[in-house]
Amino acid sequence: MLVNPGEIIAIQNPHESGETLSGRLANSTSSTATLDREIDFNSTIDYDLMTVRSDGTLQTNRLARTSGSKNQVTLLEPFTEIPAPQTPWIISKPSLVPELFQVVRVSENEDKTFTIEAVNYDPSKYSFIERSQPLVERPVSSIVQLLEAPLTPIDLEVSESLLTDLNSTVFVKTQLVWGVPVNSRATSYRVEYRTNGGDWIFAGTALSTSFDLRDLPQNSYEFRVCSVSATGKYSDFAYRSTQLNGLSEPPASVGGLSISALQNQVRLTWNLSSDLDVKFGGQVKIRHSPKLVGASWSSSIEVGSQPGSSTSAILPLLDGTYLVKFADSGGRESQNATMISTAGLALAQRNIIASMVENPSFLGVKQNCLMEDNLLKMIQASDFVAASGTFTQAPGLFTELNRDLIGVIPQASYQFATVFDAGKITNARIGGELEIFSQFGNESFTLRKGTFLDQVGYFAGGDDSSQGSARIQVATSIDGVSYTNWRDLQIGEFHFRYAKFRLQMESYSLTARIVVSQLKTYVDVEDREQRGQLTIPYTTNLNGTRVNFPETFFGIPEVQPIITPLFDGETVSVSSIDKLGFNVKVNYSTQVPASARTLTWFAKSY
Repeated sequence: MLVNPGEIIAIQNPHESGETLSGRLANSTSSTATLDREIDFNSTIDYDLMTVRSDGTLQTNRLARTSGSKNQVTLLEPFTEIPAPQTPWIISKPSLVPELFQVVRVSENEDKTFTIEAVNYDPSKYSFIERSQPLVERPVSSIVQLLEAPLTPIDLEVSESLLTDLNSTVFVKTQLVWGVPVNSRATSYRVEYRTNGGDWIFAGTALSTSFDLRDLPQNSYEFRVCSVSATGKYSDFAYRSTQLNGLSEPPASVGGLSISALQNQVRLTWNLSSDLDVKFGGQVKIRHSPKLVGASWSSSIEVGSQPGSSTSAILPLLDGTYLVKFADSGGRESQNATMISTAGLALAQRNIIASMVENPSFLGVKQNCLMEDNLLKMIQASDFVAASGTFTQAPGLFTELNRDLIGVIPQASYQFATVFDAGKITNARIGGELEIFSQFGNESFTLRKGTFLDQVGYFAGGDDSSQGSARIQVATSIDGVSYTNWRDLQIGEFHFRYAKFRLQMESYSLTARIVVSQLKTYVDVEDREQRGQLTIPYTTNLNGTRVNFPETFFGIPEVQPIITPLFDGETVSVSSIDKLGFNVKVNYSTQVPASARTLTWFAKSY
């Protein structure tokens, strides 16, 4: 049996009608038909049997009234053509008739079956259009509730969470969950959303009372969900508005930070991050400040970083405060640094042999920056007029390319005024301190310090230094001629004799410039001890006996002499201490004979 486009077909769908009144004939005669299933008949109702002739046309026969459940029916009038076995059949009654459809397209499938595309057909539409007669609603369902719209969903909630897929890629899941009233008549749900009052976007159809969306970008969203019945009727929408942060939400602060000393190193431990985008593709960033009190992220120098899944790190043992933040896979950092100081730890004695403090004079070489009010500031357009004499200090600033520049020049650098010379090749620790702020346009300078991050969009603690970044860089040399490439300064051990430093600044906004109030670096070496023992002869020399160190100290050492034997009334004096040695003298007692003595000495410096 084939149908053609434009033809009308009848379908009896038990899921929508509420009753099964269709099937295939098992057998038939001219006046009887044997159905493939039993039907419950009511003797007070007229039933019609519809079958298909061999030419595809429909024949309809009224059935003799009967009652009870049976599959054998008798016709009041005989078939015009006796149906063959397996012929499709439909039984209709006044309260339940088949749905009518008009064929639009018929296509053959690869497995030799056919797909029929059709639309709902209402035979009363012509009278409605041509003669303005009302449409006649056909009773196609015995389920009264299916003819009514379903009930609206209730308690719509929206939440977002981070998950990982099979490739360990972190993604954001936005989940909608709602409830339904009793007897809601809903078989599915339509989910839609929009942003900023725009057009509604169809998200999908849910078969349960939840629906998931993946990687919605940060924005304000409005979601809505409605119920859909089996007959395609819609309920009113349930609404929920919310702000989604996606992966833009900064990680939580580091928790459980603890510290312990290990000889010349320190071990930091912390709790595993609860943020998936930290554990997968993120980092744990660690900085150090020499301040035991008042340390801030912006004035601290990086000493290392660890994978986001780590919970500990071994670092150089430094006096002061360690600061730790989580950074996610997108570079966003915790808003607040977690701090722990070295107070109470047994620290190895070290000596700062040199400090290069650039503030407040900032006498070094400036590029796209200037010194003003004892502060180092990035140049803005107004500085070309207001800051006379800065052009020779910052070569290349005033060119045809940028003479008409409005706002802040986005990048600047400052090279320290002097190159550090350790005096000899040495292993030493290099560190630094930096304090930066933001200044906007012509507004008065305000302190916005304390939690500076190198990431655009975040400057935790409520300040605005997210408008830019500043980094101390170092280059070292053995001979003072060939230097390493510039690299960001991380507090640690360096093998060098000469070191030069610079500050790299970058503004992320034309209206904000980076301002530096404090800038210094230092070279720190560990204490070195020497000791010895010798016999010193009796002498009346006013300077005593000269003792030379086995190795030359870098700085002037502290010396402790012990003379044995030492009698009552005798004293020991030390003089002329330098990097090479010292003089020791015994002030002899007149009560005992003068004689040679044994000297045991200790010296400590770097």
